[in-house]
Amino acid sequence: VKKSTKAALFSALVFPGVGHLYLRRWLVGILLFGVAAFATYYIGTVVMDTAYSVVEKVQSGAAGSDTETIIRLVAEQTSATEQATNLAKYVWLACWVVGIVGSWWQGRVQDKPDEALV
Repeated sequence: VKKSTKAALFSALVFPGVGHLYLRRWLVGILLFGVAAFATYYIGTVVMDTAYSVVEKVQSGAAGSDTETIIRLVAEQTSATEQATNLAKYVWLACWVVGIVGSWWQGRVQDKPDEALV
């Protein structure tokens, strides 16, 4: 299997930047990995904060425990952070796409010397 294919699959299926790290493109790989990891952390933090807040309101009796009430509470909580969360999602998606395409492209460059020897 060619380096370009392996690198693109690593970035697509493991985590953004892993394909570049496989190709020893350290700076780009670490940058993509770090930015995607921060976006993942941010989204996870918002999700957990929302869940804790809703659970706290239900447990304290400030809100009902029926499905409609919980859905309304979640919608209220997420509307406050929607813009920042969407930005984090787009940043993560951009890292993913750049990771796949960039590692495939860089892998093709590294594959060419191998093809010349055959």
